[in-house]
Amino acid sequence: MIEGLGIDILAKDRLLTVKNREDFEKNIFTRKEIASTPNLLRRIHVQALYFSVKEAVLKALGCGLRFGSFWRDIEIDSISRIRIAGNVRDFAVKKSVKKIHTAAARTRQYALSVVLLESEDKSQEVF
Repeated sequence: MIEGLGIDILAKDRLLTVKNREDFEKNIFTRKEIASTPNLLRRIHVQALYFSVKEAVLKALGCGLRFGSFWRDIEIDSISRIRIAGNVRDFAVKKSVKKIHTAAARTRQYALSVVLLESEDKSQEVF
């Protein structure tokens, strides 16, 4: 059963205007995510995609940051493999989420992500 759907699009140039890149990265990305992209130019592209996926996860859960969720509670190994922890995991458990499906794409200017949350199908109704 579908428990949530989140969609996000991010203009990559927004990441180029970040004034204190080091603080921004520490607040948003895990150490593993930062270490996976040592080249600054490539880092902008990858981080835009990661940021977009994280935003879509929060939207799908319906928790956002206002409930105390943290960006680093979502770690992206690859677009198809996402780990969640802390408050974000708590929200997923409350929604009985068993699987997180993602699709993501990027162009020169944008990063786009779609996240679908799935729980066990509790009903066998067909209409």
